[in-house]
Amino acid sequence: MKTKSILLFTTLMIALAMPAVAQHEHNEQSKAKTKGHGMSSMMGEPTFDKSVNSVNMKVWLITQDEHKKMMKEMGHGMMGMSHGKESGRMEHNMMSEGMKHDTKGMDEETMEAMMAGTHHIMLVATDTTTKKPIDDASAKIVISSPSKKTSSVELKRMKDHFGAGLTLDEKGTYILNLRIEAAKKIHSADFQYLVR
Repeated sequence: MKTKSILLFTTLMIALAMPAVAQHEHNEQSKAKTKGHGMSSMMGEPTFDKSVNSVNMKVWLITQDEHKKMMKEMGHGMMGMSHGKESGRMEHNMMSEGMKHDTKGMDEETMEAMMAGTHHIMLVATDTTTKKPIDDASAKIVISSPSKKTSSVELKRMKDHFGAGLTLDEKGTYILNLRIEAAKKIHSADFQYLVR
C-alpha cells in the first residue's frame, strides 16, 4: 500500500509539472523566434512606406525614450548606458553577438549621435525588384519644422538599415524629405510627422 501511494504521488507530481515544463519550453521557443527577426519587425508598422522608382522606403520614427525602451527589451547592450552627471558621457555596454544594430567599428561619437535628440529614425531601403536591402546607398533626411526652419541629418548605415537621432523639439507638423542615393540616382519622398 505504501509503495502504491508513493507511486501515485510521484505520478501525480509529474503530471502536474508537465504543463509548467511545456510552458517554459514554449517561452524559450518564442524568445528564439523573436530573436531571429530584424529590427523592422520589432518596431511594428512603419510611419512611412513608399516606393520611388525601384526603391522601397520604409521609415519608423519614434521618440528616443521609446527607442531606448525597445532596445532594452530586445536585450541590446547599447541601451545599458548610464549618463554620468558630471561628464555627461554615455557609457556603452556593448554586448550580445546577435545584435541587430551593427555597431562594430562604430565609435562613441557615432553612438551618441544615434541616441541624441528627441526622436530616432530608422530606414529600410529595398530594391523593389529583388526585395533585397540596398547595400550601396547613402541616405539623409531634410527636416522642415513647423516654424519653417530647415536642417538635414545623414542617416548612418547599420547592418540591415539606416538610422539616426533627430531633434523634433517644436510642437506641430514637420515635413520630412527622405533622400536615398543608390546607383548614382537620387530617390526622394516627402512625408509628414506630427509632434504633439
